[in-house]
Amino acid sequence: MSPPPEGVNPEDIQGKRITELPGYFHRGIVRILREVDTTGEPKSFTIPYYEGGELRAWAKGTVYKVSRGEIIVTLKHVTEVKKLEEEIEEKEQYKSIFENTSSATAILEEDTIISLCNREFEKLTGYSREEIEGKKSWTEFVVGEDLE
Repeated sequence: MSPPPEGVNPEDIQGKRITELPGYFHRGIVRILREVDTTGEPKSFTIPYYEGGELRAWAKGTVYKVSRGEIIVTLKHVTEVKKLEEEIEEKEQYKSIFENTSSATAILEEDTIISLCNREFEKLTGYSREEIEGKKSWTEFVVGEDLE
């Protein structure tokens, strides 16, 4: 079980009315509660926790309606998972820019070897990625007199 966000004591939120809870909840949660109350079907959600106007944590929750008609909300602290998801998304954006730019682009290592190149670099050089990445030095693509 993951710990609650800093400054949130589980005993302070357990058994409370939704309107008594800290910054986890926004108006969207009320819609989810009403929907579960009406349909009886559980619903999951992910919400931010703000403190002092600053994003402090993320929680994943599920709302259930039990046989007695009570609504139960479970929360799990998922800040680390959310951060990893955001990092992956950011890397994917950079990868997309790298791949889709109309300029020949390569990533070079300290030993001059090309570790990564895009399609435009393949077109420009006439070599495939398999022939370039991890095998060829950028110096092989520059006229000798320009190396000096």
